[in-house]
Amino acid sequence: MYDPLINSHPNNQTFAPSYWASTQVLPAPTAALSGCQQTDVAIVGGGYTGLLTAYYLATEFNIECHVLEANQVGFGASARNAGFVLKGSGRLGYAAMTKRWDLATTKGIFDEFTQAVARVDGLIKQHNIACEPQEAGYLKVAHNPKALVSLQNAANYIQQHLADSQDSGAEFISSQDFRAQYLDHHQAYGALRLKDGFGLNPLKLLLGYKSMVQNQGVTISEQSCVLEWIEEGGKHRLITDKGELIANKVIMAGNAYTQVNSNCRF
Repeated sequence: MYDPLINSHPNNQTFAPSYWASTQVLPAPTAALSGCQQTDVAIVGGGYTGLLTAYYLATEFNIECHVLEANQVGFGASARNAGFVLKGSGRLGYAAMTKRWDLATTKGIFDEFTQAVARVDGLIKQHNIACEPQEAGYLKVAHNPKALVSLQNAANYIQQHLADSQDSGAEFISSQDFRAQYLDHHQAYGALRLKDGFGLNPLKLLLGYKSMVQNQGVTISEQSCVLEWIEEGGKHRLITDKGELIANKVIMAGNAYTQVNSNCRF
């Protein structure tokens, strides 16, 4: 684990034990950054954000990238989550969004979530990533009659105002149907089913992204924690314990694991 109150840097951390890690033999780490190297865009952090940023910069814009990972790809939260690929609107429901803003804004948010789920599904299929994707569908279960009414209203709102197709929409499942088809439990009052969400093994997905990025010629340096970031003459010097990477631009993708001394503004 990495705790910024205890650890000065997130490097030299052991790989966290988890169910996902027990299902996958980790590949040998790539070589650490050594010597003085140069790149157009340096990306700090080898999770979903860092790896996919490198992938799209390389494939869509032909930009040279170099990913620096403090430990090993899969160490952080990207490989330790619950494995759900789904829409998420936070605490605010779609009808409440429309009330606060307008329907066009709400539909834009819904469409962005839909595209995100489709993007992950498309990458898995395009690159044959063996990450155990499950059958599509995500259930929100009502635990009391009041919650059931709320889920029914939400399903109706999505279908009437937001969904462009049946595959991206929502389905209301009554208590009787839910108990017959899914879970026979006295606290299950019914459910809302989002049709395009699915589960997977997040560590295997991340390692699939790693291979996908490497196949595009992007360098990934593991065990390469950025200890200092210096801006000089319009360039960025990222200094690790064994090397230095000089970049025209830097993208920080370390999330909660970001801990770097710098004399330049973030």
